[in-house]
Amino acid sequence: MADAVLIWGAGAIGASIGAALVPSGVAVTLVDTDRDHVLAMRSTDRGLVIQGGSFAFQAAVDARLPDELSGRWRVVLLCVKSQHTADAVTRLRPFLADDGFVVALQNGLTELTIEAAIGRDATIGGFVNFGADRLEPGRIAFGNHGAMAVGELDGA
Repeated sequence: MADAVLIWGAGAIGASIGAALVPSGVAVTLVDTDRDHVLAMRSTDRGLVIQGGSFAFQAAVDARLPDELSGRWRVVLLCVKSQHTADAVTRLRPFLADDGFVVALQNGLTELTIEAAIGRDATIGGFVNFGADRLEPGRIAFGNHGAMAVGELDGA
């Protein structure tokens, strides 16, 4: 089974990626600072709803506020807005396993900021090119399919 995945930043991009991983059996934990959004995503009445195009998902998910989090993850997907990168990496660092890594799945080039906080070997670059918008707490409009690529900073 795949490693459990911590997604830090569960807005449109983070929630969409999480929703795509859950049906594959990946244990996904979504973290966000918006209390209403977190409560909506974990609600058994509705849960996280992704709709649009050919992608649909609706289920309660493991969503938490940062202060509700405990444990450590080997795989962390960072999906916050680029201007929040430094703060997010500082806050998620205690939850990163010793052999863990952070994948930058954000708009913008944030890898150097992540590298400065946790080191080059623990930083994976990423490129996200699909559209999604948060409509309201727990509800995401998926706009279009697109490319997503990840890789080590040295191009390997």
